[in-house]
Amino acid sequence: MEKLYRCTESGEILTEAQLQAEFETLKAEEPGTYDYNFADYIKNCISKNGFLEVLK
Repeated sequence: MEKLYRCTESGEILTEAQLQAEFETLKAEEPGTYDYNFADYIKNCISKNGFLEVLK
């Protein structure tokens, strides 16, 4: 089963696949800013200052 995340800003529910696609787009558009892997992107987004929370 795919992990689900909730955006704390909009309330939108996002799948891991949607976040992966968003990350790939960001990485292509801003390679200097997003010069890390998807797992690190998720960790950053669910950190204390992030905008995602993991749904069970």
